[in-house]
Amino acid sequence: MVLDIHTHLGGPPGPDSTDRFDPGSPAVDYELRERIMDRNGIEEAVILPSFDYDTSAGIEATRALNDSVRRIAAEYERLVCPVGTVEPAHGHAAVEEVDRLAEAGFTGVTVHNGHQRIPLDAAPTMAVLERAEAVGLVPFVHCFSPDWEFESLDRLPRVADRLSGPVVVLDTLSRFGQERRIVELGRRFENLYFDTTMVNSLGLMVESIVEGLGARRLLFGSGLYTRPLQYRYSADLFQVRKAEISEADRELILEGNARRILDV
Repeated sequence: MVLDIHTHLGGPPGPDSTDRFDPGSPAVDYELRERIMDRNGIEEAVILPSFDYDTSAGIEATRALNDSVRRIAAEYERLVCPVGTVEPAHGHAAVEEVDRLAEAGFTGVTVHNGHQRIPLDAAPTMAVLERAEAVGLVPFVHCFSPDWEFESLDRLPRVADRLSGPVVVLDTLSRFGQERRIVELGRRFENLYFDTTMVNSLGLMVESIVEGLGARRLLFGSGLYTRPLQYRYSADLFQVRKAEISEADRELILEGNARRILDV
């Protein structure tokens, strides 16, 4: 079985994005999502919000976004874990929203600091992540690229040092050679777990992480957005399925680690 820990509801954020998702219509997204899951042999998925939403209404806009994630996860049993988000810049209101997510049965909370324009290790983000851990939510953080200063891997040590439970780190394998930094960080901080989204085909990254850090620290994630469509066949899943690792390690990456960390 395959459990994808990194899929988004809505479209990818960016300055040219115009196809904003209507929070009232999750079925529009799910019909295409299910076809892609079936085509790739992905049985279940974690659902995160897109960061492409109008933030001008402040915390109310974030609440509406999270409510759309909760609705689609409640309606479709293959979306096993809803993960919400907050804007760290909202300060105390963001921390209160973390509490609301926990009360509503969410599994985790995610930040994407490059888009949210506040550093991953800054005090407002740390307040959100520490509160998430305190109320039983798994923190999901994005570290997309060394070029994205606000979510650089160099900011991860402070996060890992301040949190005692698991931290799921997304988008780290997109650049050739970065697996060496991931292995270094993973050896220093046993609570860091890394996903496979956008895994680079050079450097045998899956094998490198398994050899250097162990299969228990790697989780399959595809980074799927359905609008606009990001893939028909997941290259990330191909890399894991074809990696020269043991079948036991492959099962951990594709499903076992996520079930252990997220308790599903």
